[in-house]
Amino acid sequence: MYDLEKQLNPKHFFRANHQYIVNIDSILFLENYFRGKLILRLKTILMRNSQ
Repeated sequence: MYDLEKQLNPKHFFRANHQYIVNIDSILFLENYFRGKLILRLKTILMRNSQ
């Protein structure tokens, strides 16, 4: 994960924790939680089946 993070532009990606890297454009909002933690709400993308 560290190697992938080094390849990504930090202006476009955010390391949320040791498991997740998030595209900043997909973040709806971000708020402080307790003990320095964050609540991250992501935008929902609905995909329509073309059938």
